[in-house]
Amino acid sequence: MRKKVVADIDVNAVTGTDVLSLADAKTWLRVTNDSEDALITSLIQVAVNAVQKFTGQYLDEISCTYRMSAFFDTYLPAGPLRSISAVQYTPDSTPINFDDYYIEIHGNSPFIHFDSPPAIDTENVLPVTITAAIGYPQVSGSAAPPAELLHAVRLLLSHYYDIRENVIVGTTVSAPIPMGIQSLMSPYRNLYFV
Repeated sequence: MRKKVVADIDVNAVTGTDVLSLADAKTWLRVTNDSEDALITSLIQVAVNAVQKFTGQYLDEISCTYRMSAFFDTYLPAGPLRSISAVQYTPDSTPINFDDYYIEIHGNSPFIHFDSPPAIDTENVLPVTITAAIGYPQVSGSAAPPAELLHAVRLLLSHYYDIRENVIVGTTVSAPIPMGIQSLMSPYRNLYFV
């Protein structure tokens, strides 16, 4: 049987303005009027999503579900892991709780190890379900991601705000994620996310 982990996570579950407020973004962009508030708000969301997709780390605390094809020791594909509220498997129509596991953190990647798991012989494609809280926790009503990831959001925001065309004539073509931004995000990258 092929080992498979699927993470049911909506990238948009993290609201961009909970990570970087519109007021902070406008200060960063040196915008003093309100005429582009809707545009800036949407670009904040795009920048936050880009950082989350690159790193596999969520910039605000959300709940998620991992589904697996069987009990096997594996890296969980998103983080940072805050807590696990349930591990269940469904051999038939009734979920059964499983409590014999432990978590290790390898770099930025959570690793789950199952002790004495039951054999699973079921028609369910992904019978093992892990319900978890992931992401950086709230501090004083707003998310508290590392300063480097927050700065990457700001740099991407200004990049998206300043360059509104797909092609700019007469300039050097840049990489999709500018190298300075990538260097801020790389130390936080979950190398095992899917």
